[in-house]
Amino acid sequence: MMRAVVFVCTLAACTFAFVAADGAATAPPTLVVDDDRAQCGNADFTTIQAAVDAAPEDGLVRVCPGLYAEQVSVPESLTIGGNAETVEAVDCFAPTRPTADPNTQAIVVAPSGATAGAPAVVFDLQADNIELEGFVLPGRTGSTSGVRTSSAHSGYRIHHNLIMATTVAVYFRSSGVYPSNFDHNCLRENSWGVINHYLPLSNARIHHNSTFRTAAHAFDQTSNCPEFLETGVSLTCAASRIGMDHVVYDHNMSIGDAVGNSGVYWFASSTSTTAFENTVVPAGRRAMMLFGANYDLHIIDNHLEVPQVGLARQSTPAAPPNFRVLIRGNTITGAPGNDPSVPTAGIGMGVDGLKNSWILDNVISGLAAGEGIALLAGNTDNLVRGNKITNNDKDGIRVAAGATGNTFEANEILGNGRIPGLVDARDDARDFNVWRGNVCLTDFPAGTICGIG
Repeated sequence: MMRAVVFVCTLAACTFAFVAADGAATAPPTLVVDDDRAQCGNADFTTIQAAVDAAPEDGLVRVCPGLYAEQVSVPESLTIGGNAETVEAVDCFAPTRPTADPNTQAIVVAPSGATAGAPAVVFDLQADNIELEGFVLPGRTGSTSGVRTSSAHSGYRIHHNLIMATTVAVYFRSSGVYPSNFDHNCLRENSWGVINHYLPLSNARIHHNSTFRTAAHAFDQTSNCPEFLETGVSLTCAASRIGMDHVVYDHNMSIGDAVGNSGVYWFASSTSTTAFENTVVPAGRRAMMLFGANYDLHIIDNHLEVPQVGLARQSTPAAPPNFRVLIRGNTITGAPGNDPSVPTAGIGMGVDGLKNSWILDNVISGLAAGEGIALLAGNTDNLVRGNKITNNDKDGIRVAAGATGNTFEANEILGNGRIPGLVDARDDARDFNVWRGNVCLTDFPAGTICGIG
């Protein structure tokens, strides 16, 4: 469960303040909304949109429990709050979907009639410094999204919401002028989780969220390629348009995501982005995908249980390389009951995956029919050091022909190659790579890797 917090604004008081003309601090007005005035008899409005339209800049909108069938457009800086405590009490990973209760929760659902050609967005946030918290946003048949932010604005705080069964839970974008946060939310059984969808996300932190049974990517970040929305061609600018800059993903818990065999995390066209101390317990094949064109991406201290691949860069379709990627301190283990007939790898970098990058101090074990680290052709000038790679059925480290200029040192590679003919360490480009100080028992070419240097 997510940690409980208390909404800072009440009908009587709020932590924000305005300064009157005479210098005295005055609290901004709090506009109260109740759909039927059953919980808040003196409510000012019966719809959220009416309250938003009437609220002053930096004002407060308090939404009482009820069922609100509307799409809310927010064109100015506001704080809009439902009941965070009742949302916080929900077990995001319960086997059955929680039942929303309009007697205790502020539930907002898009009006009927949404389609793929005319999708509905429940909260459309189109200004700087908007805070949204404490809502239940269930999807409706058709094409619906919970929240959308604008890449022309920033300073968003979206937290302690329950978003479930939507097409896209959140379109999260930001200009980066002010820091933005998406935190302590429960996203379950959505088709996609948090995505930027070809528009920029900058200076943002996505943290302490719970995601459950997402059909595709729980966290999907793509290039800044708005032309895709018109052309439908996703690779036309993937190599040159940075979509994600100075973004941090940390302390997110993902269980049963990527049920459509995608990746739970999808990184493409990012700069100076970090994923650390996240946990993935799988349903789909891959935990984290590096699609390409990432620069200075740091993947640190994550715990990944995988049926196929922990960190992957696919070979086809061809995608741009990744440069200066740091993969350090991650624990990658085979998921219980993973299919030994499906090829797997702890860290599997396809053709041209990593260049001038570092794979350091990771622990990789227990992959049925899997390799610990696999570098295919075009993975060049990388340092692979201090990793502990044990008890994987295939090669502990496998380097393909054409993967050159790499250095492998001080790795512990033991108990791998349990399938006959496979080894702890294999390098098919041995003359073009450096191996020194590695601890292993079996190697190929024999006698050229284990205990050398």
